[in-house]
Amino acid sequence: MGNSSTCAPLLPQGCQPLLTSLLPEFSPRHSLSSPHPLHSPLPSLQVEPETLAVIQWMKSYNFVLSANLHGGAVVANYPYDKSQDQRFRGFRRTMNTPTPDDKLFRKLARTYAYSHGWMHQGWNCGDYFADGITNGASWYSLSKGMQDFNYLHTNCFEITLELSCNKFPAQEELEREWLANREALVSYLEEIHQGIKGLVTDQNNNKVAGAIISIQGINHDVTSGGSFPPTRRCLVLQCRPGFVSGRVQQCRCRIGLYLGE
Repeated sequence: MGNSSTCAPLLPQGCQPLLTSLLPEFSPRHSLSSPHPLHSPLPSLQVEPETLAVIQWMKSYNFVLSANLHGGAVVANYPYDKSQDQRFRGFRRTMNTPTPDDKLFRKLARTYAYSHGWMHQGWNCGDYFADGITNGASWYSLSKGMQDFNYLHTNCFEITLELSCNKFPAQEELEREWLANREALVSYLEEIHQGIKGLVTDQNNNKVAGAIISIQGINHDVTSGGSFPPTRRCLVLQCRPGFVSGRVQQCRCRIGLYLGE
């Protein structure tokens, strides 16, 4: 560690970590400054005003979990959207392009799909997606999508929810669509409580912004925010089987903290 700052424990939600420590020989792997080679760097100021406004908004708050809502299909789509294979949408799938957090993204997508009225069934709108989910690039390659931007340039984990075969449903269909998605939206929001959370503070108990938080085995880091609420990192924890009633379930996670030089 490069200075004398300390951190409060980053504790798994509802779990007792068996091993929580600073990683030895740790160096940051923060994708904000080192975007994925398949993707463009952070856009310059020469973008549309509304695009720039969204970029600034996402960079101004320490968002953790989000989703964007689309129409034209019924599937939960997770990053990456961009593939080395440049084929476009069609019957022939493009190359699966997973993120380092692929296990987490699959869980997030399945949570929505299986809480939805029929998304999980797979066959919708003349297409089939197993479990009602798909890697974006495996479906068709898309550049400059918001879910990839959020993963590569912010702390936020985002998926794309395709909610209806019809992009403009008739009025009489709206109640059915709402009832199909209501519980799924709530279930997805509740996923914010999985993983770890905590405060990063200095020796005077002041919150530290920009500390890089690393999880062993996942080549993607997040940074701490300098204000309330606590820093969160969505994560699929490896928990011991055989939960004992009345005791906290034990989970394994190894956390690294880098505070700079």
